[in-house]
Amino acid sequence: MANLRAVLFKRPAVYWNDKLIIFPFAKMEALLYYLLVNGEATRENLAALFWGDMEDNAAKQNLRNTIYLLKKTFAADLFITSSRARIVLNPKLAISTDLELLTANQITEFLAKNPVEFLEGFYCKDAAGFDHWVSEKREHFRKIMISYLTKWIIRLINHEEYTTARKYLHDLIRLDAYNESAYRMLMKIYAKEDSYTAAAIYQDLERKMARDLGLAPSVKTQEIYQRIKARKNDEMVAREIVSSHHFFGREKELQRIRLWLENFYEGARGKQMLVLQGDQGVGKSTL
Repeated sequence: MANLRAVLFKRPAVYWNDKLIIFPFAKMEALLYYLLVNGEATRENLAALFWGDMEDNAAKQNLRNTIYLLKKTFAADLFITSSRARIVLNPKLAISTDLELLTANQITEFLAKNPVEFLEGFYCKDAAGFDHWVSEKREHFRKIMISYLTKWIIRLINHEEYTTARKYLHDLIRLDAYNESAYRMLMKIYAKEDSYTAAAIYQDLERKMARDLGLAPSVKTQEIYQRIKARKNDEMVAREIVSSHHFFGREKELQRIRLWLENFYEGARGKQMLVLQGDQGVGKSTL
């Protein structure tokens, strides 16, 4: 049986019986993408979507020609046109797209195979209506991915699969750059092992929001950061107490190094490099 396969994410492409189809003009390709997603459309809507800047008769003539070329390229029964008003993609044909993976249970597989947005890099000249539809669909699919991925992450955390959850939280932030809830989850997971990385994640969010939005993170997010910061300070004090058993008369130097390191992790400007020098056996490695 003949089959049509379309890639709608990554670089869009259409295959007929596993052979890549090269379209003679972009609107022909774009019209097929539109019907692959929606399944059907009225002739009036398609004419306005792709030839909205033309007179009605000219727009409908262009639509008829494009539909004819699509049937000629693929199959005569590609569309069902029993009604003069509507064009329907034939459901009996073997048609598949990568949108089929965009489900709650397959969201991680979908993201692994489709790291970019809907119709990435595809452009259709003189088709403002189609461009507007593409923008709406990109946002629609992004919200679906965020919803499915959030539920998947919550499931992982409930099963204490923190390492895997951490990976997908980074994906979630890539999809939703100012998602403070995702940042808070990520900070808490990292804080279990590495309070410095957890603090750095907050600082990244803080810089991003200040630069792009002119805002600060919410009070809830700041409170988590302050707790992580306090824990980090406690860890440094504990290490300093342990270090004091090995270094006598170097309290001032140890305090200075601790201050420099703290400023560095806080993102403050200042010392960018610390060099330890000394003879062999004086304790550089221990420090």
